[in-house]
Amino acid sequence: MSENDKINGNNPGGLDNNPDTAGKNTDAAAPSEVDRRIAERLEKIRQSVDAGFNAIDTKAAEAHTQPEKTEQQEKAEMPLKAQAKEKTAHQPSAQTAKDSVKETPPKKTEQLANSEKTEPDAAAAQEIEAVTEQTEDISENTVSKQKKIQILFFSAAAVCLVVLVGVLSWVFVGSKKPVEPASGEEKKNIEDMSFIPGNVFGAALQPNANENTSYPEGIMEKYKRLYAADNLFCGWLSVPNTPIDTPIYHNPKSNNLFYIKRDLWSGEFSRYGTNFLDYRNNAKDLDRNTVIYGHNFDDNNDDKIDDILFGAVERYTDIEFYKQNPVIEFNTLYKDYKWKVIACFRTNGLAQDDNGYLFLYNSPIMHDQSFMQFVDEIKQRSYFHTGVDIKPDDKVLTLSTCTYFFDKNKTEDARCVLIARMVRPGESEAVDVSAAVKNENIRYPQLYYNVFGGTNPYKNASKWVAYG
Repeated sequence: MSENDKINGNNPGGLDNNPDTAGKNTDAAAPSEVDRRIAERLEKIRQSVDAGFNAIDTKAAEAHTQPEKTEQQEKAEMPLKAQAKEKTAHQPSAQTAKDSVKETPPKKTEQLANSEKTEPDAAAAQEIEAVTEQTEDISENTVSKQKKIQILFFSAAAVCLVVLVGVLSWVFVGSKKPVEPASGEEKKNIEDMSFIPGNVFGAALQPNANENTSYPEGIMEKYKRLYAADNLFCGWLSVPNTPIDTPIYHNPKSNNLFYIKRDLWSGEFSRYGTNFLDYRNNAKDLDRNTVIYGHNFDDNNDDKIDDILFGAVERYTDIEFYKQNPVIEFNTLYKDYKWKVIACFRTNGLAQDDNGYLFLYNSPIMHDQSFMQFVDEIKQRSYFHTGVDIKPDDKVLTLSTCTYFFDKNKTEDARCVLIARMVRPGESEAVDVSAAVKNENIRYPQLYYNVFGGTNPYKNASKWVAYG
């Protein structure tokens, strides 16, 4: 049989020229034709289902992105919606259209018609059901995966939270060991070491009963702890608006070299030394001139005062700083004292730097006449005149430190000196700083003129010597 005959149905006897099928009824070949048609219908059904899902997704996207219609637009569209509804009423439903797709082809034989009414419809129904089940499975799988992801995320977060809480609990609670009560000996050692310099003025600070220290008669309570720590402690020095707020020590059985390079606590060598009172001074009753020494360094060579120990003394070379801080304080073990600043000057430390003369500003003992001459000497050298009066029976406090003013290479031995007069009993601590004026004719040592040039007008001046 030719292909045309097969296509046009020119085989009325239902016979095939194929020797394998010759003489057989066409009913034997009918199932293959039915299968092809069923497959075509199933393909159409799948396409229809896919198209339906695509249409649903498209409408959902449009509904999500489509802007809301205004009231006027909705009123304008109402007649159109009514017409569409009326038109839809005369059209077959979607189910009817879908059922029409399933109509059977024209009859060829009674057996073929019966097979087309039963087998294709059953197969199509099974295929549709299978597609629907696959779709539902996919949806269920997707939802299930999302739930699993959420469960995993929250589980991981919960684990991290538990770990964090555990770590914090260990840091703040578990890692701290309980403090065991100190034994009798340990408690005594703790009390002996409990001195904190910043608390020496605290009202609640009491002497340690375990120290068994023999205190000098008349010592103030606030200084007993410092004295117990080192019985060479002799007083406390404070200079306002400077780092100088420090204990002072005194070794009358040695000399001024004892503390100059000695660490206070270790007793070993230290270039910073310890602030100390001149060994010749009386630390209780105070002499005519009480002298305290401390170091000054310019370690970084930046020409700036580093305020190490007594470096801040040089701030008083500025009259404005003096006006803001005209009173300093030095207390002994037995009494508190205030002192009014009267002079600040720089001088040589070696006689060879001033034509063989060394101004002994650190002389502790002098009689009244010598003392007034001394006062005149310091006024000549001071950067300013304060207007603070001085009487023959007054006492002064002298702070002495190094200076590099004359030589930045630090090869010269020079001093910066601050001198203050003790506030008299019953006298006001107030100072009229408006009376202070700059000294326009400062008496410098010869070293100054050797470094900066010029003629020394005091080269042949009288040379003061202390008389006790």
